[in-house]
Amino acid sequence: MPPDAAPEVLAGALHVLHQPLAVALLAAVLLALRELPPRLAAASLAVLLAGAALTLLMRPAAWHQAFVAACIALLGAVTAGALRLPRWMSIGSCAPAGVALGLGSGVPLSSGGEVAGILLAAAVLLVALQAAWRLASVRWLGHSMREWAPRVAGAWLAAIGSLVGALALLRA
Repeated sequence: MPPDAAPEVLAGALHVLHQPLAVALLAAVLLALRELPPRLAAASLAVLLAGAALTLLMRPAAWHQAFVAACIALLGAVTAGALRLPRWMSIGSCAPAGVALGLGSGVPLSSGGEVAGILLAAAVLLVALQAAWRLASVRWLGHSMREWAPRVAGAWLAAIGSLVGALALLRA
């Protein structure tokens, strides 16, 4: 990437952090996959970023917002229900979540630098949230908050995803 692409990378990174659906989706992915070992978490992150990279260059369509909302609602419901997905399903669920991240970032026909910034910001945010969860888990070991806090956050994400999905369907 040329050295003059730094402003584009920064613009892409800041843009994704201003997209509520993209940030909600990253939080939903983290909560649903929070108990994965580091190697599988890295594989999940790679699948998520690959799915996002493939969709960031798509043209906007009416169904994009409904798809993003459905992914947030489903991952939130998995967390709220305290469901433990099999490992292969955990990694596989990151492919549609990555597509939703790309669609939810809201940058149609981005430049290569903006795409790199979006992917970089998503990766950094997920790694930071994962590290925070690991630190909090150790601190809350044996405390009931370790079990119910993610479930409450998942329920909120499921509700938000459901409401945004209903609004997207009403607009379509």
